[in-house]
Amino acid sequence: MLQSFDMIATETGFRDRVTKEVEPFLASVTEKGSFESYDGTKIAYRIFRNETARANLMLIHGFSEFMEKYNELIFMLLKNGFEVYSIDLRGHGHSDRTVKDPSMVDVHSFEEYVRDIDVFFNMKLKGSSRKNFILGHSMGGAIAVRYCEEHPDSFAKAVFSSPMIKMRTGKFPLSFVRFVSAILCHTKKATAYAFGQTSFNPKSRLSESSCRSPERYEYIMDMRRNDPINQTWGGSYNWVLAACRNTAFVLKSKNVAKITVPALVLAAGHDHLIDVNYTEKFAGKLPNGHYVFFPEARHEIYHSLVEDRTKFYEETISFLSE
Repeated sequence: MLQSFDMIATETGFRDRVTKEVEPFLASVTEKGSFESYDGTKIAYRIFRNETARANLMLIHGFSEFMEKYNELIFMLLKNGFEVYSIDLRGHGHSDRTVKDPSMVDVHSFEEYVRDIDVFFNMKLKGSSRKNFILGHSMGGAIAVRYCEEHPDSFAKAVFSSPMIKMRTGKFPLSFVRFVSAILCHTKKATAYAFGQTSFNPKSRLSESSCRSPERYEYIMDMRRNDPINQTWGGSYNWVLAACRNTAFVLKSKNVAKITVPALVLAAGHDHLIDVNYTEKFAGKLPNGHYVFFPEARHEIYHSLVEDRTKFYEETISFLSE
């Protein structure tokens, strides 16, 4: 039985509850800091302490996101027996960036993200008396997959929520997008917005988003509108090329076979950002994988309407608690 179930069941009045209950609680248990990664990049982190936790959970956010976007999820994880560890991925939130534009996500390889996580893991989680789990969403899911392939003994369980195994590329095949990006990365376009992506749009609408919960959408958009540090929005050609290369890496059968720990893969039927067919193929290759499909959900399953939102938490927390 989920603890604090009434929180995720809240739709009307969510903003009031999250500001009066969730945010003060998180502030009371949060340890903030930063560390210097393998190449000198400053990475911001937060640890949400739980003295009675039965396990640690590393949370990896998605493309153009930031730690505070997961306030509700972190709250639910804490209430259900986990201590939560999170970072702002490089180029996001309070971590260092390679470009001046706060809206742009720029990275040369997803291996950079993996190495940042590994530095943090070795600093804060390695040698813990508790078991260590990992949960990644979207791009964070793809990063978590790659990390588990490269470091198969670090985490005892993994949850991949709408993992960006292969992003949708519209009418052009991924191979064409990769080819064009590779060419442009050798020009001054490397740090230009790729394929029509743009800087932050404060007037973005719920209907265009990955979210189905109106109050949750506005809560997060206000975090973006009120703080430029949260306005990451579009990717560079560098980032697109890195994402294309990552798809090839994580889908290799020999790499997938290295993830032998129990793994839960969650996918949404109305996902306009990733190709769920490839997500299902990936899940089918996992030696110890469990695939759960949400036909009516959008990309952010944890921000769906109450039925899918509840199922997301039930599946995730029961899997991690077994």
